[in-house]
Amino acid sequence: MGTRSNRFWKICSRLSNVDYLHFHFAAAGCYAAKVEKANPAQVGEYVTIYLTGLGAVTPPVTEGAPAPLNPLSKANAWVNGPFSVYVEGVPCADINFSGLVPTLASVYFVNCKIPAVATGLRGLAVQTLGGFTDMVSFYVSGPF
Repeated sequence: MGTRSNRFWKICSRLSNVDYLHFHFAAAGCYAAKVEKANPAQVGEYVTIYLTGLGAVTPPVTEGAPAPLNPLSKANAWVNGPFSVYVEGVPCADINFSGLVPTLASVYFVNCKIPAVATGLRGLAVQTLGGFTDMVSFYVSGPF
């Protein structure tokens, strides 16, 4: 089981999935804002989840060393499965990346689309072959 971080960040939803993968590393004139009660994630929006404990990556990175910018180090759990993100028990149907944050050591990020869930404080959990990470809560808004 991985460890958790309760930092959730909302990413500009107007980017395509392909561009979205590179948003953090190229200032594209968009914004990143912390997801909180005053700024909830929207149903159907892509968010980036920062966490630790997802294990091995490809290409490999020495433990404690900063992750490279190119190529991105993908989490083996995401590449080889099983790997799921759940919001209030509902699976995120589109997870377009999971791997190490470039230039940081041992910090992972997961890009996923928020599924149709009720507005309010909702639980989020990440499942890998090793089990579930500790669930954290974040705010969601939008049509259900």
